[in-house]
Amino acid sequence: MLSSLGPNWKPFVRVDSRKKGETTVVYGDFSDRHIRLLVASIERNDVAVVHMTIDGERMQRWASDTKEEAKSASHPH
Repeated sequence: MLSSLGPNWKPFVRVDSRKKGETTVVYGDFSDRHIRLLVASIERNDVAVVHMTIDGERMQRWASDTKEEAKSASHPH
């Protein structure tokens, strides 16, 4: 899968469950001001894929905020 994404994509997280036969992988592209993530959950007979683009500056502000301010910032009034 990684070879089809392009050179800027890097493995970020991988979780294997041999008992359940499931694998979840997260790849990230952090090459510009936007963060792009691809999450794939792979089971024996099923695959689910989610692709998202996140504004890097906003994510950094949110992550460095205090718990309450970050919580309220994620739910605009």
